[in-house]
Order: sequence, then C-alpha cells, then structure tokens
Amino acid sequence: MPEPDELDRAFARLSEHAAKAREAMRRWQQYQISAELAATERRIIPLTASHDQERYPRLDYLDPYFLAATDKPRLLTALLTTALQHTDAEAGNVQLTGANGLRIVTQRGFAPSFLEFFAVVGTTGSACASALTRAQAVTVPDVTLSPLFDDRSREVLFEANVRTVRSIPLPDPATGAVLGVLSVHHHRKDGLAAVDTTLLTVLARATGRALRWNMLTDNGFRGP
Repeated sequence: MPEPDELDRAFARLSEHAAKAREAMRRWQQYQISAELAATERRIIPLTASHDQERYPRLDYLDPYFLAATDKPRLLTALLTTALQHTDAEAGNVQLTGANGLRIVTQRGFAPSFLEFFAVVGTTGSACASALTRAQAVTVPDVTLSPLFDDRSREVLFEANVRTVRSIPLPDPATGAVLGVLSVHHHRKDGLAAVDTTLLTVLARATGRALRWNMLTDNGFRGP
C-alpha cells in the first residue's frame, strides 16, 4: 500500500497535469475566438468606410457589425429613422429597385392614399424616379415649380402636404447600379435647405454596401 507521502505527491502531479490541461484548453478556446474574430473582421471589410465613420463618429448606423448583422427590413427601417432624426424632414420613405421600378418598403408620415399612388414608381413623374434614372441625388426645393412631377403626382404630394423633396440613390458599391432610393420630405418650400446632404449621402452609401453584402451572403458567400 502506497505511503501517505507518495499519495500526496501523486495527487499533486495529477492536479498539476489537470491544471496544465485546463490552461491548454483555455488557450485553445482563446485562439479559436481570436481566429473567428479575425475572420469576421476580414469578412466585413467591404462594409467598412473609415473616412465616413471618422466624419460621423457617433452615427451608429455606420457600424460595419450592425450593417452585417441586420436583416434587410430592419436595416431599411433604421436607415429611414436615422435620416429623419438627423434632418428637419417630417416624412420619408425607402424604395427598392425591382423589375417594374421602385417599390416602397418602409415609410414614415404618409397616408394610405399617398402610399397607394407611389407604391410602385417607374422612371418618370417624381423626384425618386429621377434619382433612379440619373443615379444621383435630386433635390426639389418647391414641388409647385418642379417639372419632375406630372399633374397627378403633384396633386398627391399637395394632398400629403409635401412641398420639398430630396431623393438619394442607394448605390451598389461594385457596379454603381441603383439598388433603391431614400427620400425625405418637408411640408415647407425650401424646408430641406439646411439639411446635411453629405450625411444623407453617407447613409445611402452605407446602405448600398449593406444591401450588396445581404445579396452575397444570401447566395452563400462568406468571404475569405
């Protein structure tokens, strides 16, 4: 039968081996976590725009992790919410480009009659249609005087008490194609004159990156 001292030494060696095994496991788990974080950082590089984040450091919408992790409906709702919070706009909508033109996917501040009329927009008759065809932002300081609207579109805008519109395309960063349009509206003529148009452009670019990411990941792309 082993002496007590031998048993103590055996238990001590066993404890030492167990401690080393636990430490090895901890290091391995930490390595795996670090590797996964590094892989995630590599994957979200297409969503990162350091210069935009430096210009607007408190704008949570630009966080590449947010852009990567948020599904399309919540992303576009967050886009509209952020745009309205940082402008003096009183209403707005986001449209996505489809086979028949632009389709409203989220909105704030509009009655059913407006939403029904502008549910799907072609290539003419509105500021958003012009932003789609030109692939650049369009500002209408006074709906009354703008040739972009046909008579019926102008009538619907008047009924919605809209006098000023700014529409910003959501560009695909790889192809330049317009994936959708963000529009903000004001009830006064020239009501958006003081708006930070660069901020709206930055939001639109971030959304374009996120929409492309969404398309790629939906098709099985996971990056390097």
